[in-house]
Amino acid sequence: MKKRTIIFFLFLYQSILLDAKAQFKTNPKFGIRVGTNFSRFTKTFTNNKFYLNYSIGVTFEKPFNQKFSYISEISYSKQGNIALANNPSPSYKKLLTKYDYITAPLFIRYKPPKSILFLTGGMQIAYLVNNETIFLPIKGFTNYSDPLLKRWDSGILLGTGIRLKNHFIIDLRYFNSFSTLYRPYNGLDPITGNYVSAPAIRRFNQVLSLNFTYNLFNL
Repeated sequence: MKKRTIIFFLFLYQSILLDAKAQFKTNPKFGIRVGTNFSRFTKTFTNNKFYLNYSIGVTFEKPFNQKFSYISEISYSKQGNIALANNPSPSYKKLLTKYDYITAPLFIRYKPPKSILFLTGGMQIAYLVNNETIFLPIKGFTNYSDPLLKRWDSGILLGTGIRLKNHFIIDLRYFNSFSTLYRPYNGLDPITGNYVSAPAIRRFNQVLSLNFTYNLFNL
């Protein structure tokens, strides 16, 4: 289902781009984007809290007409989660999980004529480059990276924002993964030494981001 959804979105984008190229002539825009991420996991612990960090990247905008434009980006995004322990112990009271991704958002922006407000909708593909789980406060526990995490993530991307003149954009985005971030585990239990087969942990990325984009020049 996940692969079919991704293929459908890519096919839809390509069809729109080809149609727009034939009907509307304008210069695409290239810019830089910085943002603040409020991220967490969903469908895992009940006491998850948002983790604050940042993202930075470059953006490419291709207008179709006066209302619609296509946007693609490449960004480095720092995400994560703060999980409060259900039964706090003297050793640790919460787990801080950090995920670093290379993300590639692909979306359509709709802005009515003579309005500064716009809406966006599309998807995002991401590649995990680093992860770390930290016990807080650290007393006898060792931080670790999770070997069961999938390298690739993808999900829906929705948002709204304002365009100030032709160069400056402020937008608010919401991202949620299509599928769980984890692989099933099949192997030896490190404690008992017995062979175990466990289903994938149900964990999904959820990110709310506030972004600032400045279009540097037209290509």
